[in-house]
Amino acid sequence: MEDIMNRLFSDSKQRFSIRKFSVGIASVLISTAIFGIGTAQADQVTEVSSQPATDVVNVSANQSSSEVTVPSVPTTAVSTENTGTSVDVPKSGKVDSPVASSVSSEQVEAPHGNVSSEASNSSTASNATGVTSERSASDSASVADHNSAEHEAPVEAKKLTNSSTPTSTSDTQITKTGTEIHVQNPNVELQFPDGNSIYSRSKVVYHDILFPNDIAINSGDKVVFTLPSELQFKTSYSVNVYNPNNEVVGIAQVDPKNNSVVTTFNHYFEDHPIGKYMNLELDTLYSEALKGGEKLHLNFNGHVVNVTVGSANPIPGDEVIAKWGSQDKNDPTLINWGMRLNYARRVLNNLQLIDTWSDNQRFVDNSLELRYIDSAEPWVDKGSAMELIKSFSHDDTKFELNLGRLDRMVYVWYQTRLTNPASDSNNPTNKVDLHADVESKTYTSEVRLVGGLGNVGGEQEVRFNLELAKELAGRALKDKEFTFKLVDMTDNKMVDLGETTNDATGKIVFSNLVLNQPGTYHYRVTEVPGNDSDVVYDKLQADVTVQVARETTDGREKLVAKVVYPDDVIFNNKLVTPAKAKIQFSKELSKSGVNQALTANEFQFVLKDSAGNVVQTVGNTADGHVNFSELTFDKVGTYNYTVEEVAGKDDAIVYDTMKAAVSITVTRDGDALVSTVVNPKDTIFNNKFATPAQASIQFSKELSKAGVNQALTADEFQFVLKDEKGNVVQTVGNTADGRVAFSNLSFEKPGTYTYTVEEVKGNNEDIIYDGMKAKVSITVTRDGEALVSTVTNPKDTIFNNYVKELKPAKAKFVLTKVLAGRQLQDGEFSFVLKDEKGNIVQTVTNDAKGNINFDSINYDKPGVYYYTVEEVKGYESNVVYDSMVAKLKVTVTKSVGDKENLLVAAVVLPLDTEFNNSYIPPKSPKPQTPPTPTRPPHVPQKPSVVSTTSSVNPQPAKPVQSSVKSGPQLPETGQASDKALLALGVAAEVAAVMGIAYNRRRKDI
Repeated sequence: MEDIMNRLFSDSKQRFSIRKFSVGIASVLISTAIFGIGTAQADQVTEVSSQPATDVVNVSANQSSSEVTVPSVPTTAVSTENTGTSVDVPKSGKVDSPVASSVSSEQVEAPHGNVSSEASNSSTASNATGVTSERSASDSASVADHNSAEHEAPVEAKKLTNSSTPTSTSDTQITKTGTEIHVQNPNVELQFPDGNSIYSRSKVVYHDILFPNDIAINSGDKVVFTLPSELQFKTSYSVNVYNPNNEVVGIAQVDPKNNSVVTTFNHYFEDHPIGKYMNLELDTLYSEALKGGEKLHLNFNGHVVNVTVGSANPIPGDEVIAKWGSQDKNDPTLINWGMRLNYARRVLNNLQLIDTWSDNQRFVDNSLELRYIDSAEPWVDKGSAMELIKSFSHDDTKFELNLGRLDRMVYVWYQTRLTNPASDSNNPTNKVDLHADVESKTYTSEVRLVGGLGNVGGEQEVRFNLELAKELAGRALKDKEFTFKLVDMTDNKMVDLGETTNDATGKIVFSNLVLNQPGTYHYRVTEVPGNDSDVVYDKLQADVTVQVARETTDGREKLVAKVVYPDDVIFNNKLVTPAKAKIQFSKELSKSGVNQALTANEFQFVLKDSAGNVVQTVGNTADGHVNFSELTFDKVGTYNYTVEEVAGKDDAIVYDTMKAAVSITVTRDGDALVSTVVNPKDTIFNNKFATPAQASIQFSKELSKAGVNQALTADEFQFVLKDEKGNVVQTVGNTADGRVAFSNLSFEKPGTYTYTVEEVKGNNEDIIYDGMKAKVSITVTRDGEALVSTVTNPKDTIFNNYVKELKPAKAKFVLTKVLAGRQLQDGEFSFVLKDEKGNIVQTVTNDAKGNINFDSINYDKPGVYYYTVEEVKGYESNVVYDSMVAKLKVTVTKSVGDKENLLVAAVVLPLDTEFNNSYIPPKSPKPQTPPTPTRPPHVPQKPSVVSTTSSVNPQPAKPVQSSVKSGPQLPETGQASDKALLALGVAAEVAAVMGIAYNRRRKDI
């Protein structure tokens, strides 16, 4: 069953619904069709009830049932008539917009939910006291996703007084690419025959699409229109397009997937190529994604139409049955029917449905499906209700479905198929009879098949050429040498139709002449006399007759033109043979007295007539010839010319200023003219290169340390000279006296040359290199026949390097002293710091807290330094002295900065940094007087003993700012402001502290 549901009720299917409404004594059928091409029809309009249009007539089981038959409106997808409204196609090509028929003041119903099709429906109740109401309605049903909200009952939509509001007024533009014709800013109207509810049908009408005469429409060419995304087609269908003789000349094929319609023409416009027009009307509906109340700006390929979507009313709470139907979106011959049962949630016992359809359709096997729907808005699908079926049977005209007892809302879906193609079918109808213990109802539904209207027109024309001939005696005929005029002499109106010229073969053609009416036309061709006194022009008047008539060939009528020429169609001219002459000179280019190779057209030369007008301009050949084109003379006389070289713009060349006079004498020799050329003595134009300019670039170099210039060595620093493109021209080193001298530069052309001088950054980390990029400008100008240069240096021509200042490092050692047995006294014990050679560097004593603080040690060189700390054994007999030798390591590294270098000292302490002594009190109760110690009575607190072999320099070359801290500390560099180098000191201090902390933990253990 699930496979059947997925196959039969896909997303492409749309549904319709119907419901019975009380409208008083008038019986009105409103064909509310979202896509149907028929307008609404009123069977009878006498009085409109004041009751709400959504009243539902309740019926009971003991009431008789009467049936109202809704007439089907014969409508096909290719019909040229709109049901209920006729449309005449005038010769102008305009289709009058059909207007919906009046349906009194009753509002038109539309479904509540997303639908895309329409149906006419009626219901009859036996308690209606003879009053039967008919109206159209539409509804949706779940077709693939039963969780969608497309299943509410039919509700009303407000009637529109205007079709739509166009906002764009741009002129229509038509273009053709290949076989496709596209229309920009078309004249579009959007009509709503039955109101503009979100579920109502609409019509898109393209008015007066006028195709330019210069755009040919051939057999197989297509016109493409695309709908805005807010509109859609209900299903795939085609519309026949008719000419004024009601003959099909094109097919408009609707494509719902691409939301487009493509009209393909036959050969009609080939026979009617002028005054072409097209009108097209298509059934559409709103997109399912829209909601009532939305304001839309529909863009039809540049033409914008504003419209507000109409709203819908909710389903009446006491509805028992609703029915709808629609063509399938993918298969127009497939009709999808749907019913909503027991929306009121009544208890219906012994429920029976008898569904009868028109004879132009058949039931589709296995298409029946029932599902429990707890809510139509929002859509709540509770699964299959097929278990309700007590019995089901069908034949070619109806089915009977027995459900037994029903107290919930159930949706029923099934399908029928048209027995004929949709284009040959009337609107299919469907009637359902509902019988139950407390209800009895009859519904009849009609599905309006979608369609449209299309018509085109055009006028015939015939195109023809008039061909005559031209001959010239005495020389070859030239292309476009003579001019001829065509005059329309028909009815003696003397209409000038334009001019043309002969081609080189003598053919005279007046082409692409157009006539569009049968008849006899008279033309006259004459030659327009020229200004050449040596030519005798023909005065012939060639009268041509053109007969236009209609002829039918292979069933196609067309205009045919027959041209009748006079006996003489040749215009004969003659002239004396002219004289010809050639002028030739030579060209040379030298450099330092040596001829140089030439290139073609390297130099330009002009030939001027006696009035100074330039007759010709030519360039030299690669082998040094200056050849002017041949001159033609058609009159006897003497002609004087001057040959000059055009002064070029290259200042590196000295151009020849010679003005060579040439004389040509023309005389008559029989029927021909002959010429004699007299050249001057000098026929060579001599050019030469100007003397090149020289220029030198020099800079200076200085190296300073602490503000004092240092001695330089040759090539200690390197410098590059770059051209304006950044290419290195030269690389030189400095001299010992600080000069930076580049080799001379040579310039063969005037101009301004820009160079950059830069120092090559070296690898000495103790040097700050000058990053200056010195701009040097050299201006080369012409001075007579030589080039001279002017060097413009920048203000700063000294490259200044600096020796970086080296900041020394400091290290400080802090150990501890512990005395067991009594309180430790300040200065009680002495300790010595020795370097790796055993030399005593410092001697200090402990303080009362047990701290052993050595003075800071300065370092001015990188390296690794080793030290030992030992306690000086005293003379106290009651004290046991610690003999530990603590080994210390100091690593001094250099950190390179941009402006200064920094030494950093990292101290590594031993694990044990605590000297432990013990005090042993005397055994006698009275203390004994200790012997007088032989050691000196005083131990210096801070001796300044420094080994002469030590690498420690207690006094750096320059004073530094130190920061002494107790305990293991940061390496001291003397530059607290250098953040980058400070980080190295922090790392060293952390390492030292970790060592002390570890030692403390070991002691505690």
